[in-house]
Amino acid sequence: MKLFLHTICFQGGGCIPSVWGLAVLYRCYAKYNEKEIATLANQLRERTIPCDILGSEPGCQSRSYSCSYWDKEKFLNYKSLISGKNNGYHINLWEHAYTS
Repeated sequence: MKLFLHTICFQGGGCIPSVWGLAVLYRCYAKYNEKEIATLANQLRERTIPCDILGSEPGCQSRSYSCSYWDKEKFLNYKSLISGKNNGYHINLWEHAYTS
């Protein structure tokens, strides 16, 4: 580990990612709404399936490819979804550098 840290710190390597960033990610089905994602998240925890990051395809947006903003019909309370109070999941959202 010391050699790894030395190589990154002193030889121009990148920063060390958070441990959770190297963990298991599950990306939900694109057509899932807020309730379906919450149900799936609870089921993963109840069944003790290892998952640290919960992701969403562009279906959470009003348009996809190129992306847009939240689909407020499917995600009425999207701020709570991304607030960090999600059964301990880190949230991963699909995005582009530009919007529709």
